Amino acid sequence: MNLRIVCKILLLAYIPAPAMELIVRAWTIVAPFAGEAIALLAPVEQKPSTYRVERKTLKPYVVGSGILEASREQILLSPRSGYVVLLPFKPGQYVRRGQAVAVLNETVSEDAIHAQEQRVAGLRERLDALRDEYGRAVERATLESAGSRSDRADFAVIDSELADREISPALLATMVLRARMGAAVRELDEAYSELARLEKEKAASAIRAEISGVLVSLEVHPGSSIGDEGLPIGRIVDSRQLEAVVDLPAASYSKLHQGMLAQVSTEGARGTSEPGHLVSPGFCPDPQHCEIRVSFRNPGYLLPGMSAKVRFDTGAEISATVVPVEAVSQLNESSGETAVLTRRGIRRREVELGDELVPGFLEIRSGLDAGEEILEKFDGPD
Repeated sequence: MNLRIVCKILLLAYIPAPAMELIVRAWTIVAPFAGEAIALLAPVEQKPSTYRVERKTLKPYVVGSGILEASREQILLSPRSGYVVLLPFKPGQYVRRGQAVAVLNETVSEDAIHAQEQRVAGLRERLDALRDEYGRAVERATLESAGSRSDRADFAVIDSELADREISPALLATMVLRARMGAAVRELDEAYSELARLEKEKAASAIRAEISGVLVSLEVHPGSSIGDEGLPIGRIVDSRQLEAVVDLPAASYSKLHQGMLAQVSTEGARGTSEPGHLVSPGFCPDPQHCEIRVSFRNPGYLLPGMSAKVRFDTGAEISATVVPVEAVSQLNESSGETAVLTRRGIRRREVELGDELVPGFLEIRSGLDAGEEILEKFDGPD
């Protein structure tokens, strides 16, 4: 029966004639495409992805990812207890070596240091005067004892323990002056020590940068109380020389040696890389992974904390048959299985494995020929 007639019979009592006519016309237009739409919605069986085996000329390399760190840094420590009165720099600013990053309250005034400096100067003048007087006394004693062998012998042993004997007044005067000079020297030394203590205590009011770099953190603010000596209050990093701290599989690490050249690239480097070298022999926390450090000069736009990739070229170009790592179900270190597409369907085949010459691709030493197709992903028998 004609579809138009059926629709009219069923809906005529409920839908006005003009509306019914529109519905029928719309269905006449859509009907030829309905079958195709249903076919598109039906599930389609997907063919597995395959890889065509071929022999390639490769340059073996090792690649790893990690984080950038500064080669040099300074942890700012409080020299004593007190409270912060001034912070000349903010985090993110560049600080030069020797500049004060934080200033604590003063416990020694300038007046106290000035008074001690004047005391030292007075003691030096007094010592100089005693030395001059002693020199003149020695000359007088020498002249007075010129004719007396006994006096000359007494003068010769002026620095030794003297026996009971008669001593000339001139010689006695030199001995007294020498003793006074010794006391003056000791007093001057004590004054210098006190001046050094005052200056050191005053210098401890300023926490200074020992390296030039960026002030990356500051844990205090003006008015902050510092309870003890040696507490960390901030950190400065010298980002001119950076290190990429990279985690590598142990198998890849075995191909490296200290001093080996590398290329370091970052997400913000716009396709460029920086030359560097392996600076540490490596640290392997477990049998599967090792941590290495690659040092390189910062081109100026990189910062500690950025992610980075490091590549090492580990040998000359070689010709080898390689397949994706995921295409092999590894049985042991030297053998595995792949799924090969043949005329009779998919068949498992055992292959002899070599090294992972480049990341993601294993060398096949035997078991596959160039031109054969294998499944890109094979987890072994179900």
